[in-house]
Amino acid sequence: MKPAAIIETSTNAYRFKLKYSTLCALREHGVDLLSEKGSAALSEDPTKFRFVFWKGLETGEGRKFKQEEAFEIFDEVMEEVGPEEFANIIPKALAIKTSAVKSKK
Repeated sequence: MKPAAIIETSTNAYRFKLKYSTLCALREHGVDLLSEKGSAALSEDPTKFRFVFWKGLETGEGRKFKQEEAFEIFDEVMEEVGPEEFANIIPKALAIKTSAVKSKK
């Protein structure tokens, strides 16, 4: 089983993981991380960005979070880690097997 990605702040460390079922639940809410268009939309809409964090936090930590609690943690992460580094964590947190794209010769 692939371990969760770790997001560290100066006071806490959080496990963040996106299982396939999490990706499906996100897609039902208008966030498609499996497409380029969906990933681009994520960077344009902060509400979707924090929703991804909330669901990935729940999966990584293995427990439910109230929206307010998850968004407080998100604010802490954004203040210390920032959106660019968090966006770089998302691919590391994907718990699905992907195959390498074969180049055309």
